[in-house]
Amino acid sequence: MQTNDIALDLVESSQIHAVGFDKATNRLAIQFKSKAGPGSIYHYRNFTADDFAAFRAADSLGAHFKQHIKPEVEKYPFEKVAVSDLVPSPLPAEDMGGMTGDVCRDAAGEREGHDHGDAGRSVRRW
Repeated sequence: MQTNDIALDLVESSQIHAVGFDKATNRLAIQFKSKAGPGSIYHYRNFTADDFAAFRAADSLGAHFKQHIKPEVEKYPFEKVAVSDLVPSPLPAEDMGGMTGDVCRDAAGEREGHDHGDAGRSVRRW
């Protein structure tokens, strides 16, 4: 198994625990939930910044994953990576976006001037 350091951010989802993206390698990292808590982490190759933006903007991360990522095995080849090498970073209070929606960041880490209106789902710099 290959392990790459991709920072993961906790997300509010019934199926996904945390996500991350490495634009240098075009890799999406997803840590799924298990019954015991955080579960396995998978990397998906050939994932662009636009793909990641669409994924993060989805009303449901799990539904978007099942419809647009999981069935595209040839487009987004995946591999399971070691869970112990990738740990989600805690979300600072200023990035929680209140309970009114997401806080989006541009490539320089600056807040963007809009709100997705999805209560409870938080976004860190990506």
